Amino acid sequence: MASNIRNLKSSNSNKLSQSFIPQITKFTLAVDDFAPSHEALRKFIQSDLIDIANKNKNVEFIIQGVAKGARGSLGVGNGGWIKGEYINGRDKVIATNRLNHQSIKTKVQLLIDSSGKKIVPLKNAPIESTNQSVRGIWSPYHANQNSSSHWKI
Repeated sequence: MASNIRNLKSSNSNKLSQSFIPQITKFTLAVDDFAPSHEALRKFIQSDLIDIANKNKNVEFIIQGVAKGARGSLGVGNGGWIKGEYINGRDKVIATNRLNHQSIKTKVQLLIDSSGKKIVPLKNAPIESTNQSVRGIWSPYHANQNSSSHWKI
């Protein structure tokens, strides 16, 4: 029995593409049946969604369609949206009201490939030093006379 487990581990470790666990679990597309601003999203659903769903069999795809004026409608002037829900409990939503068909396809792939982690800006990260900070104002008159960086004025 132990040899079978060892063989399974060694065979799976060589197949990195099969050992990857996608982070997305559910994908929701909200589209209004008659709104003109949702035309690109409806075209994407009709032409490309089946291919993407076949490539990502671990993801649950939901089309949330609401007729215009119906209860729970997305509202007049509101565009459709796509939402990805991830293993870590987070979700990401992208509005599609001003996107064309190709841009929607790109955004869908972006949500599928995303990890679901919150985007953290790097420019505001605090800097930590192992040395103490210098205190006071440096003056050439008060520098150590024996140091090699001593300037004579």
